[in-house]
Amino acid sequence: MPHRDHIAWASVLTALNQANLSGKTLWVFSSVGSSSGLRPDDFVFSALVKACANLGSIKLGKQVHCHFIVSEYSNDDVVKSSLVDMYAKCRLLDCAKAVFDSIRVKNTISWTAMVSGYAKSGRKEEALELFRRLPVKNLYSWTALISGFVQSGKGLEAFSVFTEMRRERVDILDPLVLSSIVGACANLAASIAGRQVHGLVIALGFDSCVFISNALIDMYAKCSDVIAAKDIFSRMRHRDVVSWTSLIVGMAQHGQAEKALALYDEMVSHGVKPNEVTFVGLIYACSHVGFVAKGRELFQSMTKDYGIRPSLQHYTCLLDLLGRSGLLDEAENLIHTMPFPPDEPTWAALLSACKRQGQGQMGVRIADHLVSSFKPKDPSTYILLSNIYASASLWGKVSEARRKLGDMEVRKDPGYSSVEVRKETEVFYAGETSHALKEDIFRLLKKLEEEMRIRNGYVPDTSWILHDMDEQEKEKLLFWHSERSAVAYGLLKAVPGTPIRIVKNLRVCGDCHVVLKHISEITEREIIVRDATRYHHFKGGKCSCNDFCNYGHAKSISILSKETIKWRRVASLLPHTESEREMATETVLATAVSNGRSKGCCKSGPGYATPLAAMAGPREKLIYLTALYSGTGRDKPDYLATVDVDPNSPTYSSVIHRLKMPYIGDELHHTGWNSCSSCHGEASADRRYLVLPGLISGRIYAIDTKTDPKAPSLYKVVEPEEIAKKTGLAFPHTSHCLASGDMLVSCLGDKEGNAKGNGFLLLDSDFNVKSRWDKPGHGPLFGYDFWYQPRFKTMISTSWGAPKAFSKGFNLQHVADGLYGSHLHIYKWPEGEMKQIIDLGNTGLLPLEIRFLHDPSKDTGYVGMMTHGAMRQVVISVKPLKVENWILPEMPGLITDFLISLDDRFFYFVNWLHGDIRQYNIEDPKNPVLTGQIWVGGLLQKGSPYKAVGEDGNTYQFDVPQIKGKSLRAGPQMIQLSLDGKRLYATNSLFSAWDRQFYPELMDKGSHIIQIDVDTDKGGLTINPDFFVDFGDEPDGPALAHEMRYPGGDCTSDIWI
Repeated sequence: MPHRDHIAWASVLTALNQANLSGKTLWVFSSVGSSSGLRPDDFVFSALVKACANLGSIKLGKQVHCHFIVSEYSNDDVVKSSLVDMYAKCRLLDCAKAVFDSIRVKNTISWTAMVSGYAKSGRKEEALELFRRLPVKNLYSWTALISGFVQSGKGLEAFSVFTEMRRERVDILDPLVLSSIVGACANLAASIAGRQVHGLVIALGFDSCVFISNALIDMYAKCSDVIAAKDIFSRMRHRDVVSWTSLIVGMAQHGQAEKALALYDEMVSHGVKPNEVTFVGLIYACSHVGFVAKGRELFQSMTKDYGIRPSLQHYTCLLDLLGRSGLLDEAENLIHTMPFPPDEPTWAALLSACKRQGQGQMGVRIADHLVSSFKPKDPSTYILLSNIYASASLWGKVSEARRKLGDMEVRKDPGYSSVEVRKETEVFYAGETSHALKEDIFRLLKKLEEEMRIRNGYVPDTSWILHDMDEQEKEKLLFWHSERSAVAYGLLKAVPGTPIRIVKNLRVCGDCHVVLKHISEITEREIIVRDATRYHHFKGGKCSCNDFCNYGHAKSISILSKETIKWRRVASLLPHTESEREMATETVLATAVSNGRSKGCCKSGPGYATPLAAMAGPREKLIYLTALYSGTGRDKPDYLATVDVDPNSPTYSSVIHRLKMPYIGDELHHTGWNSCSSCHGEASADRRYLVLPGLISGRIYAIDTKTDPKAPSLYKVVEPEEIAKKTGLAFPHTSHCLASGDMLVSCLGDKEGNAKGNGFLLLDSDFNVKSRWDKPGHGPLFGYDFWYQPRFKTMISTSWGAPKAFSKGFNLQHVADGLYGSHLHIYKWPEGEMKQIIDLGNTGLLPLEIRFLHDPSKDTGYVGMMTHGAMRQVVISVKPLKVENWILPEMPGLITDFLISLDDRFFYFVNWLHGDIRQYNIEDPKNPVLTGQIWVGGLLQKGSPYKAVGEDGNTYQFDVPQIKGKSLRAGPQMIQLSLDGKRLYATNSLFSAWDRQFYPELMDKGSHIIQIDVDTDKGGLTINPDFFVDFGDEPDGPALAHEMRYPGGDCTSDIWI
């Protein structure tokens, strides 16, 4: 144009704003308009202010305002109205009000802008007061107030205003207000109101409007009705990217990750280009089911395929994916390498992941970094800090975090849950006992809790209560969590058989998550809970999240080297009172056994009907024992030794057969039987095959002991390549027989030796690889031992470390590097779903062996810990000894094996470093009594270079007798008890790399087996002087002796139901 006047410039700038090119609006004016000598008039000022408002640039907006004030148009009310709108959108309401008050003739735009600003900022009273003063109210002013309330989270207020608008008979000629009120229904999860609004949309003829349909999809998804959301989507004639994305996000929020990803593929095939929000939803979907590889692929696809630069929100979603999947080191590395400076919320997200995964040590480190580097300003961060420190029992830091929270004059929002019943919404707060139906709610919850204890073995998980109070008070607080009261109210008032829909403002705690699953199973009702992070559909005892929320806690954090070894009593799995147990036996047990047999699960297992029947079984005559040359420097295969333990036999106390494995370097370790007493009485199968996993090679051998019990033969070899190909697992360790005839084997890592690849291998009755037992995303953090209780649907596994660490010997640096575990993993049996991870922290490092009492109606189990700590109750303590000449000033006991007599009266464990074996009476499981102790080797026996230092400063060593003229070597490591409980056998090899490190003489002199006579009346242990099997005299040279099994079963392989 040869002549560009103000009108032309205003037209160009306005057009750019309308085209959503506000940045270019300001650039055109500053670079072109100014150079041509243009001085803005009122129209140009309005366009520039509008551009600043669209960009949210208050700095540029204030500059424009300054130019406006000194211009000849400074009293123009139209420009001032635009300034009111800009300041209101930028949440500078005092500035907006000052400009608003200066307007001489206020128009609808300025009134609406002020009302909208107050409403969006949550200043309800000021918004309503100003709205009441509005001279003329039209649809747009009503819409501004309603949408403002919706955006500020005041959905109920929005509904109230919308109802008033309908009473005023305001014609709805624009669907924008309907879109806002649909959004209010979505935010409140008000499904009944949402359906009514949907009916109004149809009546007014706006159902074909794309953005209204998009809002309805979002509303139904947030009201937990994904089917209705899909129906809206399928009926749309025209769909934009928001339509596809709304349904993708809705599916993702409800745990339908596979469907969300499939819909994304369909979207792309239709030529619809995804946007930033689409990828947020997709990565979110992957995060909540553990699809790590797919999440990474999508994150990379954003830039590679669509040119979308990942925002901080995308990085946060990826961080959440890694955190939920237990890849905390990778998550932390992402924070350090992403192109955005990590801020307080980013570190808080990682801290939250540490809490979910039970990574106490890392959690405290991140928490300390947050406090020192950011001085957090968000109250929720201090709440999270407080919880992390409380989980670690760092009460001083808890007090400091709560003090700072108090200084901010912000209180933690109380937990509340709402339930929609018969067109009314009832709200319950945590701990509320004032409801009109409180007595009915209490009785129903109490009845449900009793049924859960009996049917499901439920015991309240009080670790979710982080206050310093006694267990009974903690259980009381859990009982009155708001979602439980809401569910009980729904059961009492809702139409029978209909789903119960709950909305909770906070995240559902792990214990309530378990309770809601049980209630859904007991009542046969679907329970849908929308909490602060996701949707949970509880049905038939399962949740749509597949328990991937990882409800874990850090238990204790302390210094490793100077702590006390403790035995920990495993959390009760079963009902506590006698009446509950009797009822459980009469109902649940009878049902479980009868159902199991009718479904054909009891197809194998000779064994014995009860543990006491096993005690009356025949005396052992043979022992099968793994003997190895792996790691000794001898190029020989490991073998299975058959040892004669019959005192009447001429070959008593000697190896009578050696079955050599066909390969070298297996490192035979733990063993297990193909059948046990899980389903006694089924004659179709035998306890025939002994399973020998090669811990290092990854092979699994099946040994036939039936054809010739004294000379077993190799039946089958399961190659590591087959295992890795089908499951990704390696380093097989503990094996247990299942009632179905299958075998379950814990595997400690992937083929590269990383612990993150560990899990459970399922073999069929002929030792073919079937699959992993644990569901995707439910693998343990570290692997080692496990024990299951079929009657109470629970399995617990323990932790050793990453194979690439422990296979090289014990190194404290590996502990610091996080290569050793401190976790217990609680699984739902037999589904393979992880219910909880308990991190015992540095003071609970290496929880190795785990055993439950043999009587399946009892509620107790034990796990051995290397360091001090408490889960339920510390029952046995082995203190470290001050020593001279050793690598550390104190020598911890290394409790590597323990077992329980079949009558559940006596408990035995070995102390590999100190050298003693102990016997405890556990007729009172919570209060074991030491009844026997004997020294059979160890680092502190007389003649050793190491000496213990007493309290008086004097040194001492222990007397260790010789057997058949031979000194006992190393310390007791593996034990096996005879069925009648009268003879205890012990070997002394732990693992070749550790043997070489702590007891190098075993490499030259080999292992041995000894037998100890047990007094089962008064208690007591005595060495049998006539029994000594010396593996230092083996034909191929000294060998290492490890685990033992009897052909007829033993105390560590049979599990009764």
